Amino acid sequence: PIMNCPGYEPNPEVPCSTNIYFTKRVDPELYQSNPYGWCYEVCHEATFTWDLSIPEFALSICFVIAASIPLYLRLKEDKVKAEPRLEFLGKFWIQIKRRACWQIILYGMISHITFGVMNAAKMPANFVWLDLHTSQHQIMVIFEKFVFFVGLNLVRKYF
Repeated sequence: PIMNCPGYEPNPEVPCSTNIYFTKRVDPELYQSNPYGWCYEVCHEATFTWDLSIPEFALSICFVIAASIPLYLRLKEDKVKAEPRLEFLGKFWIQIKRRACWQIILYGMISHITFGVMNAAKMPANFVWLDLHTSQHQIMVIFEKFVFFVGLNLVRKYF
């Protein structure tokens, strides 16, 4: 609720804000029904009625990592004799000199510069200000991947 409800206050001892910055962004239905205690109620836009602190989130990630350790132990591969370093670098350089490799590297670099600019506050701001949800964001991410795929095919066909 703290992230998704503008002006939300979990402590009933703290008075609700009268700042116009918060009150104009509050759900009008919520504000009209309780003009003096609106900040203690959870708004309709809140995804969950509870919050997850950073230590709780980190602990949940630790549980996932601990549960996946047995799966990593099964990935043990047999050792193979390494190629001589100069021979490996020579083969690597031959592959890098190919035109297709440079085209993919160049396209990847340009697309990551244009598509890769991110703003950390984008998701919460879009949710609060524009009522955009995660599913709509994921549709845009899928669209970006589709444009990347089309661009790669155009580069392969015309360049």
